[in-house]
Amino acid sequence: MRLALVAALTTAPAFAEPMGCYHRTYSDAHIAAHPEQVVSAISVAFGIDEYDQYSASVAVSTSNGGHVKDTELALRTFEQGLLCWNDGGEVTCSVDCDGGFFEVTRDTGDSIDLTLTYLWVGETEECGGAVDIAEVSGEPVVYRLYKSPPEACVVN
Repeated sequence: MRLALVAALTTAPAFAEPMGCYHRTYSDAHIAAHPEQVVSAISVAFGIDEYDQYSASVAVSTSNGGHVKDTELALRTFEQGLLCWNDGGEVTCSVDCDGGFFEVTRDTGDSIDLTLTYLWVGETEECGGAVDIAEVSGEPVVYRLYKSPPEACVVN
């Protein structure tokens, strides 16, 4: 009995995958304070796709900063689909063709942190994406998004 009680008390609670819409629009002041940031707004909609797989749809509006400054990639919106999985309580979502991935490194229910070292967004005719949303490819960046109504994840 005592062993069962100890096991029950030390077992971590089941981790629920994020579902629904998470969004953030960065203020002009935030963008000005972080000139290397390439993202001015980001939305992630988590759900189950038509193949019954856990997935995410990302929409990103770029700023005119960082590695997209003064290029044709600045001040545009890009979308990307990702497949997701939960491996021992750690949610990871990735783009086909080694287009990068993000991990959900914090989930409060009201907000999530996405950590990535590179993530290509924007569907292209070939394998890969149009723009990497990492500030510096290979260096971790964290995007904090907030639980939002579904319409915040709809790209117009």
